Amino acid sequence: MARGGAIAFLASCAFAAPVHRELLLDSVLDSVGHAAGTANSLVSATAESVATGSSSWLRWGRTDEESEPYVSTYTTGNSSQPKPELLWSEKVMLMDGVGYHDHSHTAKDGYYIGNIPPIKRLGLPSLNLHDASQGVRTHHAAMIAQVTSWPCALAAGGTWDPALVRRWGVALGHEFLAKGVNVALAPGVNVARVARGGRNAEYLGGESAHLASRMAATYIEGMQSTGVRATVKHFGFNNQETNRNYYNARVDERTAFEVYYPPFEAAFKAGVAAVMCAYNLVNGTYACGSKELLTRDLRERLGFDGFVMSDWWAVHGFGYQNAGLDMLLPGNRMQTDGSHDFFSPDNLAKTSEPGVVDTAADRVLAEVLRAVPTCTPPYCGQEMLRARATSDEHVALSRQIATESVALLKNGGRLLPLQSGSRVALVGSACDARNDIDAMLRQWNLANYYTIGGSGRTIPLSPASVAAGLRVAWEKRVEYAGEGPFHLPLDPAPPAVEVVNGDHDDNVDLAVAAMERADVAIVCGATTAAESEDRPSLLLDQSGFIGEVLARATIPTVLVAMTPGAVLLPFAANATAIVHTFLAGQETGHAIADVLLGRENPSGKLPVTIPLSEEQTVLPCQPVEGVHISSAAGLRPLR
Repeated sequence: MARGGAIAFLASCAFAAPVHRELLLDSVLDSVGHAAGTANSLVSATAESVATGSSSWLRWGRTDEESEPYVSTYTTGNSSQPKPELLWSEKVMLMDGVGYHDHSHTAKDGYYIGNIPPIKRLGLPSLNLHDASQGVRTHHAAMIAQVTSWPCALAAGGTWDPALVRRWGVALGHEFLAKGVNVALAPGVNVARVARGGRNAEYLGGESAHLASRMAATYIEGMQSTGVRATVKHFGFNNQETNRNYYNARVDERTAFEVYYPPFEAAFKAGVAAVMCAYNLVNGTYACGSKELLTRDLRERLGFDGFVMSDWWAVHGFGYQNAGLDMLLPGNRMQTDGSHDFFSPDNLAKTSEPGVVDTAADRVLAEVLRAVPTCTPPYCGQEMLRARATSDEHVALSRQIATESVALLKNGGRLLPLQSGSRVALVGSACDARNDIDAMLRQWNLANYYTIGGSGRTIPLSPASVAAGLRVAWEKRVEYAGEGPFHLPLDPAPPAVEVVNGDHDDNVDLAVAAMERADVAIVCGATTAAESEDRPSLLLDQSGFIGEVLARATIPTVLVAMTPGAVLLPFAANATAIVHTFLAGQETGHAIADVLLGRENPSGKLPVTIPLSEEQTVLPCQPVEGVHISSAAGLRPLR
């Protein structure tokens, strides 16, 4: 229990976990065990045209000079092959990304989110880099039906099950290979310092560096066992999205090495291929251009021997390669006068210290030789847009991760699991949340109650809502309050599940009326998070509605909360039972239904603090006129 009465896994005011807590967590992680219908969504016309072959995807990149795609002749993992000797022009090719339109944030057809070209003279493959936080990023509509929309990384961390996370890494690796990707831009392991952080759901360990360390190692081992190279991110101290390109994280060495670096060090020991440096400044210098960060700490003190890539457009000047940056991404030219062409051959020749380009190219080359050759952009239409990467086994694993992430926060009167035959009023729009695919395709960082928003988003085709999960589980009649019933296959005497229509604003009166005809009420609430912005508050989107409904309830109530991180539950005392899950992907409703009905134990843990007020949390640092934005992190004594 945190000071002030907050429900806590680790108190947010203590930046380092005491040793005895780490030993306890280790013992639990080593012995973890567990006892024994669909929201409306439509694939856009764009997706339909691609799926039916009416697109020109097969001709992506084809020219008169080169009518056939390049195929790598290098054999991965053959230790008897001598290390290739690179020309200067080939070394700089490994350091500078390709595949984007200049003066644009858009990749060309047939290219991935990140691309390093092949060395054709030596038969070496391209590096095809792609976002990976919640699965294969669905940046094209056609991909949505072909990949698994997994639970977020924070949900996976909440299982406290390293073996399960390793299986997840293996499954992800297979999906990336099927889609032509050989470098995945995951896992994220930043410690959740700012409770409102827009990307907290992408990080495996929440507030616990020790948990992130254990989970990151198994994730990386699983993924890289398939031949896909993993990327640990974001190094370092990338703890908020507010002013993410400008804030300065001021961190002392002890805090860095005891609290924020351990997950990265664990990733290095697991053999991770790459590190992605962050957007923000660290102690006054941009992370991707900090020699203290990328050379002194990363390589000399933590022992990393892979390559460092920039986050996209995170390079702000010349000479970053001298600080330890090996690869600039995405590599397009954002200024018309060429003044920001930082890693062009000419500028690398002019601004590099002796031996720097040779060393950087060697680091990237080592991972090229380990990566599985796939397709070569721009000839990746078949893999990217038509290959089916998901499977029944992956869907089952996604459901297992989601189910094992569900945490039971309260169970007054042993209300859960629900008794067979109970009449249940299922109220709140979040119980049957929409999945607007067209809207998400229009806005890159739009999130919903199943998936995060931003570069790590994997749009689900047809996610199971809580209502859909209960419909499928019970195979009963469902009544929508205010809309009348519709029918599915009936048992002889089916109990009814009544739902306030999720297509309209939450209506307290309709909810109370539904509860009058029920034995138990399930009240759903949720909120979202997205890259490029922090959450406006820690409240659920339906907080006002939920508070009123619980206050007026005359029957036992179960609050179902679905969040991307920490959450305020000011009405918790009025709920009889509370279950919580972090954004759980396409199997959300099935996982919650399995727990509510007692088919699975609510075995999830909380890697983040649930505070009683936002004043108990660290808020995003904000700009002050005339003052550079700063965020200080330091150890405080426990009291």
